[in-house]
Amino acid sequence: GTFINEARIGAHELKVLQASAKNGYADFKDVYGLEGETPADQRKLSKEDQNSVKIITCAPELDGIMDSIPDLVEAGITVSVGHSMANISQAEEAVRKGATFITHLFNAMPQFHHRDPGVIGLLGSRPDLPRPYYGLICDGIHVHPNSVKIAYDSHPEGVILVTDAMSAMGLAPGNYQLGNMNVTKEEDRVYIEGTDTLAGSVITLDACVRNFMQFTSCTLIEALEAVTLHPAVLLGIQETKGVIKPGADADLVFLSDDLFVKRVFVAGEEVELDSIDVKVTEKF
Repeated sequence: GTFINEARIGAHELKVLQASAKNGYADFKDVYGLEGETPADQRKLSKEDQNSVKIITCAPELDGIMDSIPDLVEAGITVSVGHSMANISQAEEAVRKGATFITHLFNAMPQFHHRDPGVIGLLGSRPDLPRPYYGLICDGIHVHPNSVKIAYDSHPEGVILVTDAMSAMGLAPGNYQLGNMNVTKEEDRVYIEGTDTLAGSVITLDACVRNFMQFTSCTLIEALEAVTLHPAVLLGIQETKGVIKPGADADLVFLSDDLFVKRVFVAGEEVELDSIDVKVTEKF
């Protein structure tokens, strides 16, 4: 957000949405606090500041968004299509303009229709149009296992597994806060209180990997690349992240043979997992 379609708001607060970007890059600059006066200035600052905005989800059908995409890309920001009502023509135009990712495929977008497949249809784009990477919330709740396999079979090189987890992940069922909203966590899912609207997820990333392999019968290498190499390439940081090679950051996760986390290193320093109490709920 916040340049997303009100009709596909998901668990966002309506009052923070931006209905348009009529002033182009200037509107994004104001909302996100970008310090660069021009897109070129922002790209220079982004290379120096790891805390600057790196990726933005937006709905390309909103007024001014489509024409803003090239400037956002020039500013060093990865543009993702999501929380959108875009038809296939609008979605493909967004990719031509520089969008390279789909946020939460199948969620917060029109469902696939054979005459106009919408954003989902980007997985079947013609060879002359680069197919974007796409995020899959692989908890078996946001996306049915069959749908996960359809997406993977269609574009295996583009899959990026995401959790969309909120702060109640690993905690007991009960009532929690998501921003200013009250949410209710059940064993394996979380809803906006009093509704059937999912408010993110409560799955861990290693569980997503296990689910993905089960849903698709992919190889271990393919599953691991979906949480390491693919997101790194999307963000243009594959020289230091998502790879194991000289010069890369020593951020490492050791998994057991059955793909549960055993050890974690951040910048070469081991994290004491015994001090972290996370309840793992297996659904599949």
